Amino acid sequence: MMRRYMVREIGVHRGAPRIYLDTAALAIAGFTPGAAYQRETTGGRVVLRLDVNGRFKVSRKEKEGKIIPVIDINSKEALSPLDGLKAVRLVIADGVCPRRSKFEPPCRLNIEPGVEADFCGVGCG
Repeated sequence: MMRRYMVREIGVHRGAPRIYLDTAALAIAGFTPGAAYQRETTGGRVVLRLDVNGRFKVSRKEKEGKIIPVIDINSKEALSPLDGLKAVRLVIADGVCPRRSKFEPPCRLNIEPGVEADFCGVGCG
């Protein structure tokens, strides 16, 4: 399984917290423009999972002639588990582990692909 990690600041837009994701890493994990996903809040985390019947859709933007997927979460309710934080650590997982050798097929892990945001310390003190 491939995991990508990044830290993003939690911004504010129209009085509500906002996490804006515009990275090609989303597409690698299956979050392509137009894909449907669900948003869950559990244990101090916000988890996004691909779901064909999902309530939310991945948007898109053009950057340097390429189409980039965009996920924009701008909701007090959705980001309430992250209250008081200035930044979050994002874990983008695709649910498929890399091959260990040329002869072994790729394996599926018992982990759902998705995007997770939870707390992290930013800066050094």
